[in-house]
Amino acid sequence: MATETTKSLDKAKDYEFKIDYLKDHLSRMWSRFNYFLGIQTAIAGGKFFFDTKTNDYPIGILGLLFAIIWYMLGAQDRYLCELYRMQVQWASKVLGDDTISSYVGQVKDAPEAKGLGRGLLTWRWEFLSSTKMAAFVPLLMAALWIIFLLLKILGKL
Repeated sequence: MATETTKSLDKAKDYEFKIDYLKDHLSRMWSRFNYFLGIQTAIAGGKFFFDTKTNDYPIGILGLLFAIIWYMLGAQDRYLCELYRMQVQWASKVLGDDTISSYVGQVKDAPEAKGLGRGLLTWRWEFLSSTKMAAFVPLLMAALWIIFLLLKILGKL
């Protein structure tokens, strides 16, 4: 039968495991973001800087396809990030330590954040937080590829 000390250690290990998993997921998320950003940059750069009006449709469709895949991964990464944050929050509550004022990954309503200065170089906008950018940027790229293809179809380019 486990003692109270053993149970507390298991809870602390669980909390640490969840923190590590969140941290590792964020690292993987931004690695994927960077890969797809590089792919989009190569496709757009190849089209708009080196191409001479040939292969517009295949390149536009390829850019759109990669943007959609990027968006799907980014939106799922965002979902998992929120899920892992909730799991960290739950694990911090299970610890039952009243001295903990916030959990790792808590951003909204974190007591420590009230003392942060805000200005041109230090700010946060919940509507478009950094983890939401993982889905917003690819969605924006998909919209730009759609506009490009529509303008091409309509003969405006």
